[in-house]
Amino acid sequence: MVQKKPVLGQQQANRVDGIELSVVIPVYNAEHTLKGLYACLKKILVSMGFAWQIVLVDDHSGDLSWYLIKDLCQRDDRVTGVRLAANFGQHAATICGISNSWGRYVITMDDDLDNDPDAIPILWAQRTVWDVTFAAPSTHEQLWWKDCGSSLVHFLLRHRYKIHDAKFPFGSFRLLSPVVVGHVRNINTGGVYLNAEILKAASRSGYVIVESTKKKKPTRYTLTKSIKLAANLVWGYTSWPGWIAGLALFLMAISIPVYASTTAISHFYIICLWIMLTVVLISILTIGLFYSRLRKQILYIIGERAGDVFI
Repeated sequence: MVQKKPVLGQQQANRVDGIELSVVIPVYNAEHTLKGLYACLKKILVSMGFAWQIVLVDDHSGDLSWYLIKDLCQRDDRVTGVRLAANFGQHAATICGISNSWGRYVITMDDDLDNDPDAIPILWAQRTVWDVTFAAPSTHEQLWWKDCGSSLVHFLLRHRYKIHDAKFPFGSFRLLSPVVVGHVRNINTGGVYLNAEILKAASRSGYVIVESTKKKKPTRYTLTKSIKLAANLVWGYTSWPGWIAGLALFLMAISIPVYASTTAISHFYIICLWIMLTVVLISILTIGLFYSRLRKQILYIIGERAGDVFI
């Protein structure tokens, strides 16, 4: 989560001037795919005929990924490497990469060649059509329990941002317009859900169907992680918690006369009990919100002061 761009010398400033596209890739234990991914990306990006940049963000891998990234940076000055001081997760690593990118447009993708680099020109062709363009694989295979978790997250996203297409994808392979890129670069807190932030800034969103690599891989998102993402989405990007609290207070309020008519307990004690329950409910919601925001700020502060940038 190195959010601030490093200060550039004149030679570096000349190098980054005029970059049209940055490809941002969060990297975690990808020593076996990095070189192949770089070779494929370089071939595609060179053929597109404009200035480009690749940003590799090592999310504190336990293998040789960071050493390979530094080697790529030394061999090709169009590659930027960032290493996080701790494992912050894919969303934080991607935001960090966008914050350290220089392109007007940004494409984000995975590190394992599951996202086909050949689809980049297809995404690029939609840059003036939508503010964010997702790449939907032609085939979709994953374990049923992960599909349940992702379906829940996707349902919440569609509901929150009024997307009526039930097949709309929300993957990590996407093209971001300058408007969305600017919004993400200005994020100053941790713990955000990246797709929610992207859709918040995008006035137009769409997707294209691309060929799948049909490559089997172990998933990094367990059902537990999917549920946590869904909870973060509900808490941070919807008004549902407020509605639930309001409904609970309303039900408690109308229960007073009903309960009072069926019991011999004094109305005074019933009202006191209701007030106590109300205070407890409001306290729980307030403390939960405060803790959530405090945790995000602490994560951001830690990440902002840690990590390496290798240009």
